[in-house]
Amino acid sequence: TRVDLAEIARTLCGELQDMGVNIRAEANEPVTAECRPSEIARALRNLAENANKYGGGGVMRVYHSAANEAVVEVLDDGPGVPADQLAKLSEPFFRADAARTSHANGAGLGLAIAQAIAEAHAGRLILTNRTPRGFSAQMILPA
Repeated sequence: TRVDLAEIARTLCGELQDMGVNIRAEANEPVTAECRPSEIARALRNLAENANKYGGGGVMRVYHSAANEAVVEVLDDGPGVPADQLAKLSEPFFRADAARTSHANGAGLGLAIAQAIAEAHAGRLILTNRTPRGFSAQMILPA
C-alpha cells in the first residue's frame, strides 16, 4: 500500500510518548512509499526504543534523500557504538559492548528485525555513529 511515512512516524511517536518513551517526530511534509505499514511501524518502533534505551531519547525525522528515496532517520545523543562493532549490529542476537549494553534487558533482535523489514521492502538500514556523540539509524526505502 502507498502510505505516508511521516504520518506513521507522527502516530508512532505519539503512542510511544504516551508509554513514556522519549521520542519526537520531525515529519512535517508527506513522504510516501509503497510498503506494508504494520511492518514499517514495527521496524521504526524498534529504532525508537533503541534510541530511548541507549541514548535517553531521540528524534525521528522523515524526509526525501537527494536521490529521492524515502528516509526515516532515528537520531539519539547517546554514547554510540564502538566503530568495530557497527557492521555487526544488525546481526541477530548481537549486542554491542561498552556503554550500550549497560541495559541488560533485550535479546539483540531489534535492529536485525528492522533490517529484515527494510530489505523486504527493497530498502536498507544504515547504522552510523554521529560526531561528536550519538547514533543514527536510517531506514531508506524506494519512494
